[in-house]
Amino acid sequence: MSIVLPTDGYGIYEDINPDLGQAIWGPRIDQMAAGGFKIIINYGICYGHTANMLAYLYYAASKGMKVAVALHTVWTTGNLATLFPTMYVEAGSPGATNYNAFAIYVVNQCKNQPGTWGYYLADEPYNTSHANIKSMHDAVVAADSSKPTLIVCTSDTSSGQGTFWDSTTLMYDACSVGGDDTYPIGLPANSVTGFTIGIMSADIQAFTASKSIQSTIVLQGFNFSGIDPSLADMQAMLGQALAHMTPRLILWFGYYYIFGGPGGAYAPQAADPNAATLWANLVRALGSVPPRYVTTVLADSPIKGFRLDDPLCFAYGDDFMSANVATVSTAVSRQQASLLSGDLDVACAFNGVDSAFTLNTAGLPTAAHAFSLECWVKATTWPGAGFYPGFVTMGTAGVGGQSASLSFDGDAQRLIFIFKGLDEIQALAAPTNGATYHLVGTYDGTQARFYVNGALQQVVRNEALNLVYGAAYIGRDIDGNNFLGTIDEVWIYNTALSAARVLAHYNAGLCISPRVAAQGNGRFVRIG
Repeated sequence: MSIVLPTDGYGIYEDINPDLGQAIWGPRIDQMAAGGFKIIINYGICYGHTANMLAYLYYAASKGMKVAVALHTVWTTGNLATLFPTMYVEAGSPGATNYNAFAIYVVNQCKNQPGTWGYYLADEPYNTSHANIKSMHDAVVAADSSKPTLIVCTSDTSSGQGTFWDSTTLMYDACSVGGDDTYPIGLPANSVTGFTIGIMSADIQAFTASKSIQSTIVLQGFNFSGIDPSLADMQAMLGQALAHMTPRLILWFGYYYIFGGPGGAYAPQAADPNAATLWANLVRALGSVPPRYVTTVLADSPIKGFRLDDPLCFAYGDDFMSANVATVSTAVSRQQASLLSGDLDVACAFNGVDSAFTLNTAGLPTAAHAFSLECWVKATTWPGAGFYPGFVTMGTAGVGGQSASLSFDGDAQRLIFIFKGLDEIQALAAPTNGATYHLVGTYDGTQARFYVNGALQQVVRNEALNLVYGAAYIGRDIDGNNFLGTIDEVWIYNTALSAARVLAHYNAGLCISPRVAAQGNGRFVRIG
């Protein structure tokens, strides 16, 4: 698997009347282009003179951008002469409710312009409007079949509006690109139980593919309910969307909610007090996803991946590789500093008592199938004798149960790769308090290997493992021994990673902790 960036790049919402002149809207386009955006949805594009609309398109094209011409208010306005008084007259006064004729006029003006990306037909529409939108879509396509038509629905199922992610929208036949917007940052922590960004993205992709149209999603770059999305939030949303979609474009809402403006289709908007920070974080997020470490990991085709960067509002943890999310106990402390040096992402802290991720075991390796476990860990203080906390584990608890786990043995004061009931492979040296460690345990069907910070610790041969589920966890072992510390970047594979690939992962993570010696006699303990 590899992360594929949006075919047409990133887009952003704007609302400004082109009649205000290039001196007003030009610097705004300049800033969007400099930030890495390729598409503008300007709600106010049709609210002035045709000549100024075309000037806006020309200027956008000169900056390497294109405009999704917003027609979403045309079919909902009631009286076109009232809402678009200038352009309505320039269109030949086609009739105050002749919405399709007005839309065709706009399309005919824009279709040959280099700054035209396509046409934005509906914004959070209700299914009851489907007939009107479909009629306008057909008229637009008849006038210009060469460009995409875009509809964005809402992710809020409580509103009664249809959505792409849960397959309830009727809008799929009225667009060539469709998706939903989602603005979760600002909702109470652990309040969103119906979906995550990963679930939503996967469902949008599946539904749009089934209807032979392309996908999109709108992510949150603005303050909602008094909460600004952090850099980590933006990265997590974007990373999960890209992991589960192959979108035509990914949109962000929105420029005029960050910097404010005089308005166009809607009322003037005040700038966010933290506009500079919001914008800087958004631009950084676009340029940092996917990070080098994730790209390196994905080259080895993991079957599960938990970056542990989920926004606070979600009750579940997103699996980077599938829509099988993890249940997260409320005692997990999210959005802690990443354990990877230089990474802008975040990690999770565990309290050593009752905090853990409970993973979905579907697809995990069974019996003696090959596998690898990988994670990064740090403990402020490693526990003493009698404590055996687990970092990531899978298998069956109880007498006679078998499991595989990356853990810590307090008696031996060693990081370990343990097969419960069989063997425990110990690191060459005791870990240092406050240091970060990259751990990988591999099993090829007969041999087990344990690596710490890219260095092989020991090989154990003739392992007769028989994994049955059971359960799988992050932050504890199979028997409930909880970890006190921070965990980051948990990945599970159904192959045994080679030593070269383990070292590549470590180097990609840019870990700055001390290396455990790569030579010497590692220790393992036969416990079964």
